[in-house]
Amino acid sequence: MGPLEWTAVLRIALGLWWLESFRHKDKKAWLERNAGIGWAASVAEKHKWPFVRRGFEAVVAPRPGLMTRIVLASELMLGLGLVAGFLTPIALVASALLSFLYLVLMIHDWAEQGQNFMMISAAVACLGGALRVGRRRRPTGKGPDQRRASRRGHERARVALPLALQGLAEVDHVLGDLALVALGDGHHDHRQHNH
Repeated sequence: MGPLEWTAVLRIALGLWWLESFRHKDKKAWLERNAGIGWAASVAEKHKWPFVRRGFEAVVAPRPGLMTRIVLASELMLGLGLVAGFLTPIALVASALLSFLYLVLMIHDWAEQGQNFMMISAAVACLGGALRVGRRRRPTGKGPDQRRASRRGHERARVALPLALQGLAEVDHVLGDLALVALGDGHHDHRQHNH
């Protein structure tokens, strides 16, 4: 596999990471009691940087229900977009920004710093790969260059397709878990941690 294929693997892994972040949340507690926003409020309240507390009080605290839905929808949409490769550059920028917000909020927690820094790094690396693909020039005409480019495209598709199918199998597993939670089978992960 070449650099572009490895970038696709990293992008899919980043998307699965966001899907796991969404999956492990106790949706009932988040949606009924705004538990995640309540937890984040307790973190922001004692934050070492005053601008974080002020920003949280001004933007998030007055709208806990809306912010809960924004966090959940963002994590789900980022995960699905990155795994499927849909609007990849936009999803990668949004992934880096959301990870940066989490990093700033959780600056006192070494484990969170590491996770969020790795997610930002992965998003930036993938964004570099996505921009490289976007700038690649396509050959013109129907000569040998076009045939070689076509063969390379087929080879990349042959390699990338199994990886994408593995990612889709994981998404299917995550969506199955979501369906069980939505149907109220009583299976809930009671971690209220940010991600």
